[in-house]
Formats: sequence, C-alpha cells, structure tokens
Amino acid sequence: MSIKVIASMAELNAATASPTQISIIDFHAVWCGPCKVIAPVFARLATQYAGRVSFFKVRAMTRTNGHGDAS
Repeated sequence: MSIKVIASMAELNAATASPTQISIIDFHAVWCGPCKVIAPVFARLATQYAGRVSFFKVRAMTRTNGHGDAS
C-alpha cells in the first residue's frame, strides 16, 4: 500500500501533474467521522491498485500562509 500524504498545494500540484496518471485524493480532517470510516477502504484500494493508481491524503483543515501552502 502506498498512500502519499500531501503537505502543500505545490506538492499536490506536482503529484497530480501527469495527464495520464489516475489520482485518487482523500481530503480529510482528524475530527471527521466519515473520514475515519472510509480510511480502511481507501487503504485497501491503495493496496489493490498499487502501481496503477496514485493515492493521496490531504488534510483539509490546515492553516495556510496566504499562498495556498500549509504552514
């Protein structure tokens, strides 16, 4: 299983720049109940489609520095 945790908008843009690579992005928050419920399914899919699909996690509730990057 390979789920890459994305820490900034620039990192997300770079990770999803390929027009031929499929990317699945989980925007989550630590307090979000449905996010916790879907996490095992997301992990299972990341394992099942490893090498064919890129899986990313983005923490949705972070402060930014005004440039769209997490601080």
